[in-house]
Amino acid sequence: SALSLAKYLKNELKIKNVKSFSKTINQYANYLIDCYFIRECLPYNFATKSVLSNTRKFYATDLGIRALFNNPTQVDYSFALENLLFNELKLRGYTVYYGKIKDKEIDFVVVNNNKKCLIQVCQQINSKEALKREYGVFDAIKDNSPKYVFSLDDYDSSQNGITHINILDKIPVTE
Repeated sequence: SALSLAKYLKNELKIKNVKSFSKTINQYANYLIDCYFIRECLPYNFATKSVLSNTRKFYATDLGIRALFNNPTQVDYSFALENLLFNELKLRGYTVYYGKIKDKEIDFVVVNNNKKCLIQVCQQINSKEALKREYGVFDAIKDNSPKYVFSLDDYDSSQNGITHINILDKIPVTE
């Protein structure tokens, strides 16, 4: 998001007014959206069941562009997979938000024909902490929307009505 980027750059660039700098980043983000370098993802608030427009997240339309600005030896595979899935969902014509519920965030709230599903994305579920982090985020959501956790794991860790899917398999979004 623009605000998290402004906070990150605050010390590097010795910025005094983070909110003003955040507005500048948002303006540049709009230019990059217009040029199809990035896509925005708006937050879906579960408490009010509404879409907010204040804190946008951004995803690269091409992961190669993102790689230009990062250390190629330190790839954040979880974020790359999240970005990849976001692009695939948008390509298939779905409306995609990220979910906000209390102090937690759900990677994607995917909407199609007034039906929604909820998706978490991670590289691997290789510990109890990762399992709790990825599946536990759904605990506060009491609706009957399908819930999925995507990872590169070959084994099925589905539980409590939440379906685990290898990210290389078909994307099961409500038609």
